[in-house]
Amino acid sequence: MKCMLSLVVSHRTLAFRRISERAVRRAGTGNINSIQSRSPEPTFRRTHRRLHSTSPNENDELSFLETVQLLAFRGALAASTVYVVTEYCVDVTLCEGPSMHPTIQSSGEIILVDKWTPRSHGMADGSVAAGRVMAARSRQRAYQKQQSPPHQSSKQHPSFFWHEPRVSVSDLPPYTWSDAWQQMQSPLNVGDVVVVQHPSRKGTVCKRIVALPGDTVIGNTAPRRATFYSRSNVSVVVPDGCLWLEGDNPANSSDSRDYGPIPANLLVGRVVARVWPPFVWMPRGSPPRTNQPGGSTVLPAGYQGQQIRKQLPLERDDDQHDINSASN
Repeated sequence: MKCMLSLVVSHRTLAFRRISERAVRRAGTGNINSIQSRSPEPTFRRTHRRLHSTSPNENDELSFLETVQLLAFRGALAASTVYVVTEYCVDVTLCEGPSMHPTIQSSGEIILVDKWTPRSHGMADGSVAAGRVMAARSRQRAYQKQQSPPHQSSKQHPSFFWHEPRVSVSDLPPYTWSDAWQQMQSPLNVGDVVVVQHPSRKGTVCKRIVALPGDTVIGNTAPRRATFYSRSNVSVVVPDGCLWLEGDNPANSSDSRDYGPIPANLLVGRVVARVWPPFVWMPRGSPPRTNQPGGSTVLPAGYQGQQIRKQLPLERDDDQHDINSASN
């Protein structure tokens, strides 16, 4: 401890001496006597202020090696900060390809990917199919209990409808900051747009989640889509810890219909917004309404034959707006 104090004192003494010598040189030889005749107290105060000043002259005392070390430390700190943020928090990436049209255009679109919340919140109702089935049926019973009395007609009774309407993003109201924040604070769910590592080649793909563990996917029987479904009797129950992904442009998308369910550990992050061109939120919902057939039919986990309502809860309850799940 005494040694460290002596080093600090000697360093400050050397600094005072250098500053005094510099002041003498600037004042000139003719003023040496006047400088020496001044009282030591004001001189000490002036040198003390110079030591704590932020003027450019302060950097004159750094050697070349010290400057290089300081710049290297700051560069390493900046690089490590950027790495942590882009690897574990958020990142932006350029999205290419027609598979997500019209949600994301074929080229030149930059998307914002949230990597933190999917890892911290996991999947809605868990990643095990049996647990998701139990949770869904429990919500269905609660839904039926909270609705109208049971004397209604069969087509109006709550048990006639499935409790989770799957609404197209084309029918959703304008997205707000609060909606986006709520989505970011929730687990992964059906309707989220995600970026995942491709299961069979190097690179990433951007698709929409259409099914989670326990959901049943009924495939399109078109010859082009016979690759995976031909091995699974056209109907697939998504296994534990997997996602079923499809593009919003089903006629021109290579997705789970070709290579099957995607393990959740290949997930990179959830797409929050399209950054450029103009900023647009990426809402959660069923794929947008298009005239291109080819998307799969999805029966939710725990489904027991009800009709799946293809409308917002605040819209009309006419039966013509309630579409059977076979057309989902």
